[in-house]
Amino acid sequence: MDNIINKNSRETEKIYEISEDYTYSIPNTLTNYEEHRTNNTPLIIDIGTNQTNAGWATDASPYLQFSTVVSKFRDRKTSRNVIYIGNEIYRGETISRSNLRTPYDSNVLINSELLEYMMDYIFLKLGINTNIENPIVMTETLCNPNYSRKLVSELMFECYNVPSICYGIDSLFSYYQNNDSFDNGIIISSGNHSTNVIPIVDNRGILNYSQRLNYGGFEAAEYMLKQLQFKYPTFPSKMTNSQAQEITQKYCHVSLDYSEELEKISKPESRQDDIIIQFPFTPIIVEEIDEEELKRREQLKKEQGNRLQKQAAKQREEKLKQKTAYLEELEKLMELKNEDEEAFKEGLDDYEMDDENDLKKTIEKLTAYVTRANNKKLGIEETETKEKPVFPLLDIPDDQLTPEERNQKKRQKMLKASYEAREKIKKEKEEERLRIEEEKRKEEEKRLKDPEGYLKNLYKQHDDIVQKIKERKKRKNQLTDRRSQVSQSRMRSIAHLADDEDLAPKRRRRGQDEDTFGLNDEDWSIYRAINKDEHSDTEEEEMNQFNHLEKLLKQYDPNFIPQSVIEKNEKKKTIISQLSYGLDGYDEDNQAQQYQIRLNVEQIRIPEVLFQPSIVGLDQAGIIEIVNDALKRFSQDQQNEMVKNIFLTGGNINFPNMKQRIVNEIKSILPFKTIFNVKQANDPVLDAWRGAAKWSNISNQEHFKKSCITRQMYDEYGHDYLIEFPMSNKYINL
Repeated sequence: MDNIINKNSRETEKIYEISEDYTYSIPNTLTNYEEHRTNNTPLIIDIGTNQTNAGWATDASPYLQFSTVVSKFRDRKTSRNVIYIGNEIYRGETISRSNLRTPYDSNVLINSELLEYMMDYIFLKLGINTNIENPIVMTETLCNPNYSRKLVSELMFECYNVPSICYGIDSLFSYYQNNDSFDNGIIISSGNHSTNVIPIVDNRGILNYSQRLNYGGFEAAEYMLKQLQFKYPTFPSKMTNSQAQEITQKYCHVSLDYSEELEKISKPESRQDDIIIQFPFTPIIVEEIDEEELKRREQLKKEQGNRLQKQAAKQREEKLKQKTAYLEELEKLMELKNEDEEAFKEGLDDYEMDDENDLKKTIEKLTAYVTRANNKKLGIEETETKEKPVFPLLDIPDDQLTPEERNQKKRQKMLKASYEAREKIKKEKEEERLRIEEEKRKEEEKRLKDPEGYLKNLYKQHDDIVQKIKERKKRKNQLTDRRSQVSQSRMRSIAHLADDEDLAPKRRRRGQDEDTFGLNDEDWSIYRAINKDEHSDTEEEEMNQFNHLEKLLKQYDPNFIPQSVIEKNEKKKTIISQLSYGLDGYDEDNQAQQYQIRLNVEQIRIPEVLFQPSIVGLDQAGIIEIVNDALKRFSQDQQNEMVKNIFLTGGNINFPNMKQRIVNEIKSILPFKTIFNVKQANDPVLDAWRGAAKWSNISNQEHFKKSCITRQMYDEYGHDYLIEFPMSNKYINL
């Protein structure tokens, strides 16, 4: 993702590529457990909500580092349950990535089954294939519930038969790793689900005065995802949580002055500082055709057309022959009438003719068809003249007609009515055509007589219609907002109409079953009064006139700019468009831009929530206010000692400028010339594991053994029992 794939020299914009590939590391070899079992080396396990670190205390870094996720699904091919742990998921089957689960709910461990799968995986990768004879050191979150600790203890003692286990808070282990001694200080630990502030006094954490902010790395990534979805609602590619997390970690930074930097981002010249991320897409390949290929295709098209014409001509010729032969047969049948009456009737039956009139009509149609076809072959053009239909039975009274003729008279009435309607429509269309031609002629005369005045009049009409359209759109937008003045005025109108004295008698009273509203035409005036400004019958007519005026202006003024182009250019100038697509705006023809997201205000807004939680609606104080509140609970001398060792740790503390911002903010809440020091962990992610390993070191064996819970203690004091020591939680026996 760090690969820069393009650089715009005009705006000096850097475009980074985001990849769908997952980066993971899985050790291929197993550790030598026999050596560690002989030396009784403690096993350190740091199970965080985002990442799990496990390894032997004698190692410089944890042997295993993987995501705290489990995927369990049923393989359709083998009909067996498959379990993937951590980074194994990303090199397994694709279906495994859609079944991710974690043993945590927020930062509280609740699922012992998934935890057991993870422990099996850890022990397997560490080469442990017998009983575990080494002490275990495990980290836990601040104020971890007894129930969660009980689940872990039961699993370790009952399932794996470990000899002893020690529980400590991850951030306190990190503090211990980065300090030679456990002196007074204050810890700011920002993890995956929360940010904690823990005071350190008299060589232990004062958990009674610790405070928590419900915002961490997971919430930051989730907020980033929502921001980008709101900013790009029609983004064609689906952005995943892991991609949002990667964007947050790599491209966000803490602002030293949030208000000033927001003001700077709103200016166009700051677009060069935007970060553009390119998502993968499949480009549309446009086939390039040279002139020779175009000629070849045109020739091929002509040949295909000629073949089709020949086939059609051949079919017409065959059809003409069939019709001519059929016509000759019918003419012979007609001649047979005078020679043999019986043979004539049999011929009518053979040709499925009703009577002699039906035969005559068929002969007339065939004769006309054959004549037209022959004339077309000879190149003779025929002018088709339609005779006016006659309806002779309409003038004869019904009493002089037979029943069959009366039915024909009804049919002639309908035919005459439809004929007259068609003729009326033709006449109206002709009159409309003549009227339009006359208007065009008069308009052309005006243009030729005074070209400048004509254009000026067109522009005036165009501007008036544009203004009406804008006002209508504005009003419609205001009506969608219940709190707008237009919407409130409409509601008042409805209320006044409901209380109108003239309408009061028409209301349905209790016990009155019949509702008479609508019987009087005046009742419907209510709707006309309410909707008089919402919709106009002339809206479509105005749009037609607007399109006609734009067509004329394009025709007679080469410098005319259509309204759609003006609106597009105005939209490009808006700050929303510039923040989303840059100074050049959105380009529909640029497929790569459609798969790009631009980070500007998001770079500083996501981390700023740690200092201003109200940005995301959290009713909590920021970390500086929390630190200030924690300090006020101690004496002045203790405060002076604590501020000399303000310690930052946790994976969410790695944002650039985080340390400097905290230094600036802490300076503002301390008395003038107060000496203080802010220190960041050397490795905020792994120092908790290293601190636990340091605590279990051979040089500290006596204190370490006193902090471990043995199987005897587990059976005697309860499954949730905890031994308190400087880096542990406070045990409360409920």
